[in-house]
Amino acid sequence: MGKVVPITPDEEITILSMRAHGVSFQTIARKLGRSMETIRQVVLRNFRKTAEPQDETTEDCESDLMGVRECLPVGHPVVMRGLWKGMEQWRPK
Repeated sequence: MGKVVPITPDEEITILSMRAHGVSFQTIARKLGRSMETIRQVVLRNFRKTAEPQDETTEDCESDLMGVRECLPVGHPVVMRGLWKGMEQWRPK
């Protein structure tokens, strides 16, 4: 195995700018003498840095197209009834 040489900041900027212009991972790797996986990791790391953090307070109900329905609160009788009915169905007899 070869020696691992870390990516320099200049290389990282070059990789990101080339990728922003639509250059493939393979072409970037060939030009810089790096592996495609290294290029992919740099792009992925940058994407994670720039991606907006997920708001943990959002619920799955926001995917409703009309925005009319609301999630039932935790412990609501309808939710609990459905939960127990499902658990009873799979309970060993």
